[in-house]
Amino acid sequence: KTKMGERLLMQWLRQPLVNLQEINSRHDMVEYLVDQGVGRDNLRVTALRGCTDLDRLSAKLQKGNAKLEQLYELYIYASSQLPVLLDALRD
Repeated sequence: KTKMGERLLMQWLRQPLVNLQEINSRHDMVEYLVDQGVGRDNLRVTALRGCTDLDRLSAKLQKGNAKLEQLYELYIYASSQLPVLLDALRD
């Protein structure tokens, strides 16, 4: 539902894992998220809503092209939503 998620899915499809342990780990994560439908939906509508595109921001930071406004958005997200995200993952 996000550009970041879309890119991650495309990366997974274009570059599938070959290490059996990594494959099993990913399957376990996907199985957990499928089994936790209510928790997953809650996570999506609370902590992940309004999440800035961390992949693009990371690339801009590495190149030295990040703008102050983008860094401020990241700060606001991190200070307000990361505690919510951590609480949701703990449950």
